[in-house]
Amino acid sequence: RYKNYFLISLTVIFLIGLVALFNAGYDLDPEIDDDPSNLENEESEEVITEEKNHDETEVQKEKMENGKDDEEEGEEGEFFEPEDQKDDEFQFYSTSAEISNFKSIADLINCKYEIDHIPSPKGISFRPNSSEFWITSLMNKRYGVVVFDYDTKKRKEITLPDGGGVEVIFDKNGDYGFVSQMETGRVFKIDANSKKIVRSYETESTWTKVMALSPDEKYLFASNWSGSSVSKITIETGEVEIIPTTSTPRGIYVTDDNLYVAGFGNGVIKRHDLKTGSSEKLIETGGAMRHMVSDGNYLYVSDMGRGAVYRVKKSTNEVEKFVETDNNPNTIDLALENSILIVSNRGANHPCGDYSIPGPEWGTVLFFEVSTGKLVEAIIAGNQPTGLSFSEKNKKMAYSNFLDGNSVVCKLPSVKTMNDVNKISDEYKNKITK
Repeated sequence: RYKNYFLISLTVIFLIGLVALFNAGYDLDPEIDDDPSNLENEESEEVITEEKNHDETEVQKEKMENGKDDEEEGEEGEFFEPEDQKDDEFQFYSTSAEISNFKSIADLINCKYEIDHIPSPKGISFRPNSSEFWITSLMNKRYGVVVFDYDTKKRKEITLPDGGGVEVIFDKNGDYGFVSQMETGRVFKIDANSKKIVRSYETESTWTKVMALSPDEKYLFASNWSGSSVSKITIETGEVEIIPTTSTPRGIYVTDDNLYVAGFGNGVIKRHDLKTGSSEKLIETGGAMRHMVSDGNYLYVSDMGRGAVYRVKKSTNEVEKFVETDNNPNTIDLALENSILIVSNRGANHPCGDYSIPGPEWGTVLFFEVSTGKLVEAIIAGNQPTGLSFSEKNKKMAYSNFLDGNSVVCKLPSVKTMNDVNKISDEYKNKITK
């Protein structure tokens, strides 16, 4: 009899503890981001194994699936503003940064808009010929894209079927947006004016991420992380051609003749000849290549595992290390007439290895002079800055803080102003050095 009482008491205590645990908001299966930790002291193969284990569990519980509990929700098809962010009440950031350990003479980057309540913001892209930029919300079942208009300070949410969005790109005119969805291996074509999905494309692979349009915009290329391939989709018909490529492909760049692929596994950059079907490995760093951009002559590729950006000369396919960055560089973009390379850096991961927990340092956004590789400005960002995009027309930049659930919009100076301030900074540095 006493034994039964004892067992019943233990059961009651266990149930009470379990209820308290869930009431405290404990997540038994937190979301793991799709990118790695800093690989300085870890072998790349260990990180890839960890990523594949994550993929094989299909889609784990989304820690930040629905964002904050107090998030306001607008009517379907209606723009709205959160109560705490009216037209003239956006947070202002002072960005006085150090250049080569000396204070810059003027604030080059003016960051003053912060958009909150965006669960797991992943990709960002400015819509051409518009005052909008679109932010994807990763693994979010309520909506997959947040559209923000920086002129009106209003936003709209676009719901995607079966999950959230991971990356977003536009055609040249900004008439259509394309959003990839990892969970389903699909890409959605969205009318940029009506914000309605007009077509869904199957990539015929798994864990689809980065997209790129061919120069003639007849084809959509999409990298498939788990499929170790790139899907070439005919936009008009939806026909799919699978291009086998390197392990865990992520960033891609397309020309008339070539497809360049950033291989996350072992830090590979690979070139595929689209006419002959041949391919060649341009470099293997043992790191984790992530994102690609090009100024026409060179291709720039971020390596999260090596804390660097590499540069490929497209005429010869020669590769060199261009600049060293902060911890975990991920998304990159070119700005100010291709004179500045912008790099978002997530910062060091939490020591436990769980990417869904803020790490020991803030992330950063770095600005490098393309002609020299010189660091000309830096911004201290938030928890894991990930998405990044620049609008040449409006001289605006936006980046997302993945774990903070927000995005920050910044105004960049003209090329002349940037050069003038850099010249003053150099003169001041030389003067005090003497």
